Amino acid sequence: MGKRFGNVEILRDVSLEVESGEFVTLLGPSGCGKSTLLRLIAGLDTPDTGEIRIGSVPLNGLAPKMRDVAMVFQSYALYPHMSVRQNIAIPLMMNRLSFLQRLPLIGRHIGGARAIWSGIDKDVQAVATQLELDAFLERRPSQLSGGQRQRVAVGRAMVRQPAVFLMDEPLSNLDARLRLQLRDEISELHRRTGITFIFVTHDQTEAMALSDRIAVMDEGRIVQFGSPDDIYRRPARLSVARFIGATPINILPVDVEERGDLVAAGVQLGLRAPSVGNGSYRLGVRPESIELVSAEGGGAHFALPVVRTERLGAEVILRLDGARLGSGPVRVQLRTETFNTQPKYSRSGDIAWLRITCADALLFDSLGVRIDAGIVDAGVAAGGSHAAFR
Repeated sequence: MGKRFGNVEILRDVSLEVESGEFVTLLGPSGCGKSTLLRLIAGLDTPDTGEIRIGSVPLNGLAPKMRDVAMVFQSYALYPHMSVRQNIAIPLMMNRLSFLQRLPLIGRHIGGARAIWSGIDKDVQAVATQLELDAFLERRPSQLSGGQRQRVAVGRAMVRQPAVFLMDEPLSNLDARLRLQLRDEISELHRRTGITFIFVTHDQTEAMALSDRIAVMDEGRIVQFGSPDDIYRRPARLSVARFIGATPINILPVDVEERGDLVAAGVQLGLRAPSVGNGSYRLGVRPESIELVSAEGGGAHFALPVVRTERLGAEVILRLDGARLGSGPVRVQLRTETFNTQPKYSRSGDIAWLRITCADALLFDSLGVRIDAGIVDAGVAAGGSHAAFR
């Protein structure tokens, strides 16, 4: 599927198949095309090429109200002059009632409208109870908190009982505590209803926490589609590796030399990629895949000076000066109890001895494509312990 706005190509050859009942997140930076893709599914924009289907039913050409989808917008899109009850009821009113039956005061008395209104009221009450909005049904949006308004927007989508929920950055306007609470509510809603969810966010933590699968988008393309674990541990491209991870991945420029040894700015990293040809690459190492080790005990791969430590409660981020490796800062992520056993690394200028967990190391070629490099510990490959440099 493709989409242009003027001379700007927003979506390029996008193909995506979502299983029934699945929670799929479109993840990527601002401007990558994820919200445009959602709007195409909803029928709010029209694709220039390609086709959209729900099951075997093509949606191209169908008006939004004729599609079995419901969309929750980032801005909530609530009617400020209406009560919570009325906002939630709007989709049912539009689908079940004639224009005259929707009129205030007299509408309920026209042509069997009373029974229809009774059904609408019952459905609205059921959704309000599910979302714990019973006490707010007669309030207007201006009288609600941000989280309550978000729940009203979700309720308005739920009441239609759609085949697909579309959510466009629904948590982005909330504070951290409320974002976590509503993230849990969305997850529970998906579990209870079994409805297919397509969720848009630029927040990789939301995507990892909620999704069955994640479609990572960049410059109008889906560059990887897989489970959260696959996306995190086996990113297809360097751009994906950089985008995913609460603490940024460490990227080191390396050369693969004779026997496959990985060398960064002349420093032996203690790793070997025997199946990769000589040349220049980039090594990706997650902060939690670097260990602090004792220089005296052996097994260290290299050493770097400490710049600062960041204590984050259960975890500590150790920020190291990577200039010796020809890179920017190198980050090591440790459990606090592990870090506290090594107090000598807590001051700026201390030398930290490090070892990379080779099973978690990632190698990317000059185009940023991940290579299945089969990286091993150089000391083990050589049949002995690796000597750390000083």
